[in-house]
Amino acid sequence: MCKIAEDKIIIYGAGCCGALFAELLLKSGLHAEVFFDKSPAKEGKRLMGLQIQQPALLDAESLVVVCILKKGKLYEEIAQNLRQLGYKKILHIYDL
Repeated sequence: MCKIAEDKIIIYGAGCCGALFAELLLKSGLHAEVFFDKSPAKEGKRLMGLQIQQPALLDAESLVVVCILKKGKLYEEIAQNLRQLGYKKILHIYDL
């Protein structure tokens, strides 16, 4: 967790993996700002006390941690979309 302790954290993926990561953050004394998820069905809901919203530029200096189980083509598409929004720090959960 030391890599992320000083960053504002956004979790991409409001599913099981994202919820587990949010819980791990809380147990480590850290917290995320918001969940991003592309599913319209999840938008406006809350998970682990955090708002779920469509990806949008909130703070370009935030660290976006992508919480999906596979790291491959889907991750690359998500990362590219986040870069296009203006995010500079994007990591897959496996890279922490």
